[in-house]
Amino acid sequence: MNLFIISIILFLSIVQSVIGVGLLLFGTPTLLILGYSYAETIAMLIPASICISLLQIHGNYNLIRTKRAVVIYTLPMVVISLSAIIFLEFTIDIKKIVGGMLILFGLIRVSYLLKSFLQSIVISNRYFFCLIMGLVHGISNMGGGFLVIFMDAMFKTKDE
Repeated sequence: MNLFIISIILFLSIVQSVIGVGLLLFGTPTLLILGYSYAETIAMLIPASICISLLQIHGNYNLIRTKRAVVIYTLPMVVISLSAIIFLEFTIDIKKIVGGMLILFGLIRVSYLLKSFLQSIVISNRYFFCLIMGLVHGISNMGGGFLVIFMDAMFKTKDE
């Protein structure tokens, strides 16, 4: 791993530490654009992302009210869909999937109606949303966009 990639990961790690998402959401498309394969991208970003996430929940574990939803619904979908996408990497254009997810999250960001619709799904059926979030995260590494929607709908403070 060269110094440029380490700098990108370090910068996006700081972003994730501050706002809760960033390393995977911005790092995945960045590394794909730079010519890395999806498997290489995952191998570079996932360890740093896991470390940051563990550091963020350390000391605040008692505030997390969505443990069950994440463990039972989201994580299995991440593992299943990530395994499938890595197995199919050479037959699927992952750049188009990641690009499509970026466009979708951009639309959600500017469309109050779309964001409200998704937040109503979270409120009425959070487990279904967790399944979808895990699926999206495993396929594209872009679950952070849905995570923001989930957290905005479920909680009022950043610590929660």
